Amino acid sequence: MSVKVDTRAPVLSATPRSALVDEPFAIAVENVAPGARVSIRSRLVDDTGVTWSAAAAFRADDRGRVDLRRDAPEPGGSYEGVEPMGLMWSLRAEGDGPGNPLHFRRSLDPLQLRIEVAAGSGATATATLERLSIAPGVRRTEVRDRGLVGTFFERVAGPAPALVVLGGSGGGLSEPLAALFASHGFATLALGYFAAPGLPDELKNIPLEYFETAFDWLSEQRSVRGERVGIVGASRGGELALVLGATFPRVGAVVSYAPSALVYGGLGRTAGNPGPAWLYRGEPVPWFQPKTPPAPLPATAPKGGIPLTPGFLKGLEDHEAVERALIPVERVNGPIMLVSGDDDQMWPSSRYASMIMRRLRERGHAFADQHLAYPGCGHLVNFPYVPTTVDSSKHPVTGHVFAYGGTPEGQAHAREDSWPKVLAFLREALG
Repeated sequence: MSVKVDTRAPVLSATPRSALVDEPFAIAVENVAPGARVSIRSRLVDDTGVTWSAAAAFRADDRGRVDLRRDAPEPGGSYEGVEPMGLMWSLRAEGDGPGNPLHFRRSLDPLQLRIEVAAGSGATATATLERLSIAPGVRRTEVRDRGLVGTFFERVAGPAPALVVLGGSGGGLSEPLAALFASHGFATLALGYFAAPGLPDELKNIPLEYFETAFDWLSEQRSVRGERVGIVGASRGGELALVLGATFPRVGAVVSYAPSALVYGGLGRTAGNPGPAWLYRGEPVPWFQPKTPPAPLPATAPKGGIPLTPGFLKGLEDHEAVERALIPVERVNGPIMLVSGDDDQMWPSSRYASMIMRRLRERGHAFADQHLAYPGCGHLVNFPYVPTTVDSSKHPVTGHVFAYGGTPEGQAHAREDSWPKVLAFLREALG
């Protein structure tokens, strides 16, 4: 008796083949046997040469099809449930992985995401998706003028509202985020303020006038429309964005990812009190100085990294020190959007965001402020459709391994939900 062998080759549809990194893609498989097991694997190599991979297995429907927009994988894969972009955000670094998640995007070169399908028959199919960090028609220019260290992204199509994008306590420039904002219609300056060539090595004694110079520089660019500028920052950069908004009236909108309600002190490469982070007119911006110094960090990090949030929460019990360090957010001359996760382990950003919103209400801030709070989200949130599996890493300044908090699913959902809201908020606020 002869046995009929299934010789059908799977047909893989992966579209669009080339798109911005924040645009979703669709993956579907056809031409397999009804009920067949279909394995789908994703893989990419990042800017540092680290390989990331994810995998999931599905059962074909009665017409021999699998569609990730409709189908949930079998247990045991990289993600669970119906997640059209699951094979992207569930990517994990192979081996020891990245030293810091920021290194996932050091350059603006397109990422090549390879999709591999294997069906029950043993036949395979592959496709490659190109993920762009910068849209056609956006020009990149390095800025080394008047002491500024940054990268300017501008649309060649015409003038656009101005944004300044600030990094956090790791320093350097946030070029991928700035390039993406420019791809969505903003004239965007990724501005460094420490830990970049030509800038201080440590986050301390940074004059706010430096950022005022950046605002002046932006206003002189032909590709910039209007005098007002929006500021986007994350973590310490989110703290800084609020401080700048409270200091300079030309700031017309602030987006603070993982924000702080307080001004904190400087951050150095060695132990000890580095003093203030920010100066204005030669004087320190008042910062949090509790009566009881925080406990020293452990020499060896526990598995999953050191969570800093418990120490920050303990510090909030010193009400006098907190009161002296609160950012006067009511002075911001425009709306504020805060984005936070309830499982942030770097610092309690959702608690801080609630403090900020309460102060804005009590002081009668005359703008439509918003707080986007996400369950299962940690410290790392901005644009979507990147790997969200990194939950700790070695800090590039202090050298400690810190925990970020959140789950991959929570981080992915927060990024996907918040990103279009952030873009809409800035478009409305800056015209």
